[in-house]
Amino acid sequence: MNLVLNYLTHFWTIQALLPLLKHSDQARILLVGALPFVINHAKVSLPDFDAPATSKYNAMTVTAQATAARVLLTLALSERLTATNVTINIFHPGYVPDSNFGAGGSWVSRLAGRILGESFSRKNSPIGAWLATAPELTHTSGHFYDDRLRQVRLSKQYTRSKANDLWRLSSQY
Repeated sequence: MNLVLNYLTHFWTIQALLPLLKHSDQARILLVGALPFVINHAKVSLPDFDAPATSKYNAMTVTAQATAARVLLTLALSERLTATNVTINIFHPGYVPDSNFGAGGSWVSRLAGRILGESFSRKNSPIGAWLATAPELTHTSGHFYDDRLRQVRLSKQYTRSKANDLWRLSSQY
């Protein structure tokens, strides 16, 4: 359910809206990522949407996998949208004090989420508004931005091959 909510819904919504977006003068798709450190140190693998529910479920692992899948979706779509007026980028929104990060986990997860958020993120960053409206980004697509409006280089784990494999897998659902 976590993968469906945190990844497949993004894929399905974009697919449903893409015809409309392609008919606009200029459209931007923005996906929410995570801290650059988390993005670049997550294990990047294809999700197993058919995995049976087990007692070994780890919300943090599955959430990291869904976040990595959104990064791969950004790469796959940016390639597919090259000849259109639609761009897609992913960003770290900064520290959101009321995000309830780690709320479903242990007290250690909740504490770690708060410490990471407050220590390594800009509170209430304007990154989303900037990505949505900045004229200089009209043709910028397929990138990851941090909460300080800087483009972040992705780790070598994020390959076009994995992005295309995820696209094929996601298209089956």
